[in-house]
Amino acid sequence: MRQVNVGERVGAISGRNHATNSVEVFGFGVYEGDFPYGEEPVGPLQAAVKGSGVPNPRILLDSGERVWGCECWWGPEAEIRQRLANVVSEIVAPSVARERAKKAQSAAEAKQKASSFLADEWKSYRESATSADAGPVQVQETRRAFYAGAAAMWKTIMVDMVDLDPGTEATDDDLKRMDGVFQELAAFERDLREGRA
Repeated sequence: MRQVNVGERVGAISGRNHATNSVEVFGFGVYEGDFPYGEEPVGPLQAAVKGSGVPNPRILLDSGERVWGCECWWGPEAEIRQRLANVVSEIVAPSVARERAKKAQSAAEAKQKASSFLADEWKSYRESATSADAGPVQVQETRRAFYAGAAAMWKTIMVDMVDLDPGTEATDDDLKRMDGVFQELAAFERDLREGRA
């Protein structure tokens, strides 16, 4: 694509929507120039650009919303329209795309937090229950006992208590945490069988 001048009309593409097999387009508008990064954009690339302090291209869309260069593929309007000529496309507002990105980021963070729950608890338990000069055998046996207790807890909750209180539903956070506990216990059991625990 050719260089774009300030004030020139441009198009901005968000990306592919795999669910609808279409290309999401932020729309068309005017390239305003490069500016210090705003608070709006979300995501790892956006965080890197924001942290760099380097000005970023800003586009004022015909809808009145603004989109930053690091949030999209953008270029002269005629070239973007040509690229979209033979594909199914749909307009998506930057605010909608940002909200989706925030939700995806929150879900990823929650999954990461849930998957390290027992490891965090083990670390805390080890610091409080074993001395700083504990030998490797003592630490290993203590860790085995800790995870055996966690496995017993898992069995109690998932097998013995499932029908304890009919009509009560687990929340999404409860389910994520329980999935994380299950994954950790399965990994520890594999490590134990293979002599790594």
